[in-house]
Amino acid sequence: MKKLLQALLACVLFTSGNAQLVNCNVEYPTTKVILNAAIQTMETGKTYKIKYPDVLTYLSRNEFIFIGNLYVRTNAKVVKKNEEADLTFNIIAPGISGIERQTAVQRSSGYVLPYKYSFPLKVEVVNKENKIVKTIVVNTDEQRFVDDYHSTYLLPAQDFREMNAVVPFVDTKTTYRMADSLDAKIRVKMERIAWYIALARLNDLLNVAYGEYKVPNAFIVMYSIDRKVAGNYPELASMIERQKVALDKFGDKAGQQGPKEELLKVVAFYQNYLTQNPKEDRNLQALMYYNGAICKLLNGETQQSKELFTTFQNYMIRKKDLMEESYNKYYSLYLLHDELANSADIIHPITQIIN
Repeated sequence: MKKLLQALLACVLFTSGNAQLVNCNVEYPTTKVILNAAIQTMETGKTYKIKYPDVLTYLSRNEFIFIGNLYVRTNAKVVKKNEEADLTFNIIAPGISGIERQTAVQRSSGYVLPYKYSFPLKVEVVNKENKIVKTIVVNTDEQRFVDDYHSTYLLPAQDFREMNAVVPFVDTKTTYRMADSLDAKIRVKMERIAWYIALARLNDLLNVAYGEYKVPNAFIVMYSIDRKVAGNYPELASMIERQKVALDKFGDKAGQQGPKEELLKVVAFYQNYLTQNPKEDRNLQALMYYNGAICKLLNGETQQSKELFTTFQNYMIRKKDLMEESYNKYYSLYLLHDELANSADIIHPITQIIN
């Protein structure tokens, strides 16, 4: 009889320890998140212009302008280079330098030839009085880039906007022979790629710093309680719905202040609930940590948001990978915004926006 009671007790403990967790669903309230300028808003009636280098090391002005132009999302008017502007973004980029050809290395079925080089680039922001008010450093001489030369590297389809599959050379002799005979073209191609990458980075920086940056192709996702059991948690379910409504209104032209204040009330509820209910269902705990991290992030409280998100990562819950991917996109943007809001005259932001 004693053994039977012990077996029954063990069964009860096992069942309770593996009770069904509350099912949580993923919601997609909005994609409309626009950040105000981190450094200075260029308002209606103001003007700006972008001054490009006259030439790079290997590319003429016409060649690298053809690759792409900068676009700053702002209400200010763009003026021509010979007209006066309230702000001038003077791009200083001498071109690639410090090129070092490495030793051929084996890649799968053949060999490629790595090149190391620098591509320094910075932007001096000049006001109407011709005074430099801010310098944003994109790349320095110390930052080294690596490009692998291979048999399809110079083919027309291998453009600065897309990369063909790497097709190695059959042996090192062929690798060096081809690299020697096409050295000038290889350098031009490296500079095209370097400029294109720098231009994309610079476009992000200027839009976050002086424009209105809209997160591209990225939903804000959040958790909700499955409708079948939401009635068991009326207060929590109500706050989740309030967060969903606030996020849906976040990009309205009426402004973000109202939704931001609502999100702060929601996250305060989550934090109090977690404190008062430390043994709550683990899925619900994960829900509140993640949703709370979103509330804090959209209010610009980047560090507090990251702390909540880090706690969320300790939980196992469905769609966790999707939630992490979505959060990291927004977190990278807000972290870069914080860096650019730095009051220093010269700043070198390191955060890359995850698109």
